Amino acid sequence: MAWQSFRNVKVNMKKILIIVFIAIPFLTYSQENGEEIGRRWMYTSTSTIEFQLNNQSGFSNQPLEKGDGNGFEINSMHGVFLTKRIVFSLGTGINYNSNLDFQSVPLIVELKYYFKKYSNENGLYVLLNTGKHLQIGDLDGGQTAKLGAGYVIKTYLGFDVCLELFAKSKTFTDKSKYEFSYNADSFGFALGIKL
Repeated sequence: MAWQSFRNVKVNMKKILIIVFIAIPFLTYSQENGEEIGRRWMYTSTSTIEFQLNNQSGFSNQPLEKGDGNGFEINSMHGVFLTKRIVFSLGTGINYNSNLDFQSVPLIVELKYYFKKYSNENGLYVLLNTGKHLQIGDLDGGQTAKLGAGYVIKTYLGFDVCLELFAKSKTFTDKSKYEFSYNADSFGFALGIKL
């Protein structure tokens, strides 16, 4: 029985590694910050590692209770400045929730508002994103939403460092294991690199 558990972990890790290697081009590809696409659009990208502590969690057929477990997520967002302060981004990531071992790949849409033009200086920003978890193989479906605030720290090394605090709500669905969807509301922080 222990061998079967080890084998399942090994298979899940292989799937996660395959997804990571597929995502690497998206995580690492970037143009120089502020490089223009055409005459109007300016490209930007941010890759973050998120750490989440579940505040409330439970199945959809029950009231939410004090949360168990935590979450971990790696995201890569790629977007354009719609104005000098507003960025619209699309991205993907890998999401893991330790309570009941949920794993997912979210597709995310995000809006950011920078308090400094083109985020060319140290400064604050606020963000709102939402997305859908793809149900691929053993990965869980569902939705995700995030509301947060962050701070950009200029490094002049070709990238900037981002720090974020946020509230996040996630829903996981896996009809093969559970009849009802699983909801997790969390607070967290993220560390990122902005190009």
